[in-house]
Amino acid sequence: GGGDPPGGGGATQWSPMDAVGFGFALVKKDLGLMLPFFVGALVIALPGVIFGGIRGGVIAANNGRLDPELAIAFSVGNIVVQIIGLLLRAWIFGGMFQIALDVARGNSYSIGGVFSGGKHFLSMLVIQIVLGIAIGLGCMCLVAPGVFLMLALSQSYYCAVDQGLGPIEAIQKSWSITEGQK
Repeated sequence: GGGDPPGGGGATQWSPMDAVGFGFALVKKDLGLMLPFFVGALVIALPGVIFGGIRGGVIAANNGRLDPELAIAFSVGNIVVQIIGLLLRAWIFGGMFQIALDVARGNSYSIGGVFSGGKHFLSMLVIQIVLGIAIGLGCMCLVAPGVFLMLALSQSYYCAVDQGLGPIEAIQKSWSITEGQK
């Protein structure tokens, strides 16, 4: 392990710098720790990168122009790629957050753990959607409410994975455990 997590896992006060320092110490101790997160991010980004490359190639081949039919096809394709990304994130986030929890507790991890989030898929999917809408609406209200909501709900994924909570319970738990930390 890398020492005890900030607050020792109990309901004690901790500072953001305590958490950052704890995480930095873990990464310094094991630089390979970043590899599973890199693999997860790469898998999540791949559909968008491939689609963007195809779109760019078609535009370049047409001298920078797109026929209206192709523009519609690429718009529909973009929506499909966004949905694929949402689903991939839901699958991979479960594994990534489990790895983060394991590392914080001094347990072993593997790169393959990134792909082990299937049991948390539905919770991760609903949390992404609810948080995206809530934080987006908050940001449209002069940014500060969005930042507040982002901080208040930031532990939702961890609560879902660590405690096996459903998405709404995880969001509520995140709200309560960040009380006084926002």
